[in-house]
Amino acid sequence: MIDDDGSPRHRRSSYRYNECDEDSYDRAVAWCREIISSGGRDDMLFSPRAFRREIASASSRFGLPFEAVHSLFRNAHANHVKRNAHVVRSRTMRHRNGAAAAAEVNATSSRVDGRYGDGDDDDDDVERLSSTTTTTTTTTKPPRAIALSRLSREVREAVDSDPMYGPRQDKERHNIGIEYESLLEETLRSMDIPFETEAELRVRGTARTPDVLLSIPLGIRVRRRTRDDSSRKNLFRTTDDEGGGVPEEDIATPQRLLFGEKDVNISPARERPGTIDDYLKDDDDYEWKSICWIDSKALFGDVETHTNSVLPQVETYVHRFGPGLVLYWFGHAPLSRLGDGHGDVTIVGGDLPDVFLLPTGALHGRGGKIDTTA
Repeated sequence: MIDDDGSPRHRRSSYRYNECDEDSYDRAVAWCREIISSGGRDDMLFSPRAFRREIASASSRFGLPFEAVHSLFRNAHANHVKRNAHVVRSRTMRHRNGAAAAAEVNATSSRVDGRYGDGDDDDDDVERLSSTTTTTTTTTKPPRAIALSRLSREVREAVDSDPMYGPRQDKERHNIGIEYESLLEETLRSMDIPFETEAELRVRGTARTPDVLLSIPLGIRVRRRTRDDSSRKNLFRTTDDEGGGVPEEDIATPQRLLFGEKDVNISPARERPGTIDDYLKDDDDYEWKSICWIDSKALFGDVETHTNSVLPQVETYVHRFGPGLVLYWFGHAPLSRLGDGHGDVTIVGGDLPDVFLLPTGALHGRGGKIDTTA
């Protein structure tokens, strides 16, 4: 859903905003930089309608959701503004100095006119009286009847024509962030996952507060960043590469890998493609990660934003609480390009994982504990 001003009307979508492939990401970033450096196409930076049209066209062209392209473009534009802020400030100072000089000229002219006027004091008195009467009448009019000053009118026009910045956009982004934090909390509650919210952490005086601090460490199964060497492959095999048996106590089950427990077992599940067996079977493309907190990001995780803003923030959580999860609701750049804090920061896009592994060996999904014995 899209508002008339070009901003996405955010609601939970059935689309899974996952990892963006490298080709689509590179083309989308190049397009953003081209548009920004050229000052916009068809006035898209100064017209909400044109902005919406261009973002929708890019979304179709790159195969990315509208929300992802919208967030990526705004991130790129905000970074561009920060890099060039000094140029804008210098231009502003130049215009201000020019306006001050013009005001001085006008003041000098007024003084000269007063000194060498025509001496018609009566006319001056009448004019001053008329001006005072007009001002009094204007101030007693209803607020709607008072004409806007030129500056007020221009400020309002600038705010209405800006598709990315302004009080309304700031409020919208704030509300979107709260909405997705609430969605995160509701999803965890539906899974019977115990946690503390950011507000609860602040009440007890925690200095650094992720959106969710898990009461117990959880295991999640995520795609590997790259194929690892043989020492990290086949973590859940029951036989070694030479065909010999591996002692039962040495088998690296998920809960032993994550929590160091050797006496916990997950009951074998029947073959159900796409469900529990996908989380337990041997697969070189996936691995188990332990997390102690979750941070919700209602944006697209591009490389620059992740590297310069998100990662430094969440690394403070790692120092205090241990490894954790960053959830980019609108997807993210290829994982190979996003820093992971030496393996302590797990990144997912679109939604929470469908299944969490508890230290007891129980699997929890939407609806609570999953029965793996059926």
